Amino acid sequence: MPPVAVIDPDRLLALGRWLRNHHQVVSHPELAALGIPRHFANNRVRDGRWQRVYDGVFYACTGPIGLDARCAAVLAALGEDAALDDETAAWLWGFSQATAPRLVRAVVPHRGSERGLAGARVRQSVAFAPRSSRERRRLRALRIEHAVVAMAVRRPRRARGLLSAAVQEGLATPDLLKGSVLINPTIAGHARLLQIISDIAGGSRSELEGEVLDGVRRSGLPEPERNYPLLIEGRRLWLDMCYPALRIAIEIDGKAYHLFSEDWEDDLERQNDIVLDGWLMIRFSTRAIREDLPGCLHRIRAATALRTAELARTA
Repeated sequence: MPPVAVIDPDRLLALGRWLRNHHQVVSHPELAALGIPRHFANNRVRDGRWQRVYDGVFYACTGPIGLDARCAAVLAALGEDAALDDETAAWLWGFSQATAPRLVRAVVPHRGSERGLAGARVRQSVAFAPRSSRERRRLRALRIEHAVVAMAVRRPRRARGLLSAAVQEGLATPDLLKGSVLINPTIAGHARLLQIISDIAGGSRSELEGEVLDGVRRSGLPEPERNYPLLIEGRRLWLDMCYPALRIAIEIDGKAYHLFSEDWEDDLERQNDIVLDGWLMIRFSTRAIREDLPGCLHRIRAATALRTAELARTA
């Protein structure tokens, strides 16, 4: 027969406080720190009052284990130097592009072999250090800039959108994202991530603008200026991208445009002002950029050729 657990009431009160503050999750080392013997948890599991989540990690309830408790159990199993990683951390920080994960993602310092955990994905990183994480909702998680960069590395096709969204939502700055990339120069796509972050810092915050900018660079076209200011009859306007010397404006009409008639009318008035100021305006829709980027680049090239020829004739 297992020994009967006779525990000092003060220690039980301390355990109750711990459980309330840690999503009802506790490990053997944490029980020992509270002065509670190992057989206490084993007896609770045997009596059906607790659940064993991992070896030496317990959930002090009988019902389904919620996501916060699963995260706490993974961290307890991995030890004090672990943190939630990637999309799990980004979800915890409230990033709109991160959904509640089915697999809990966690990161630990590089330490050789690492045991697998059911329902979790554990990554080892030579760049991970305690200062890379923060506590949120009583859970250790990568700081948001590191979490978003981890998402971008794992999903390279979405990298520009993820990094842009983090800045637009005020969760990270370009400098923080850049620092996160620079501390780990061996990550996949290192140079491309730095280029994307540079674009964001330079004003190309839209994912669509970024796709056009990438295409311009690959095609050998000159790189346009971004967020270019205009002052027309006392009205301050901004061009998404442009070639000021040629007076060519390149505008990106994202799907959020023209949802209301007032927006549409304002946009028409803005375009008229820019054209009457002597600019050639080229506009691309979301669909055109996503489905026919080469066609968009062809039109930009044709516009630059046209304006260059016009300038040569008037010179």
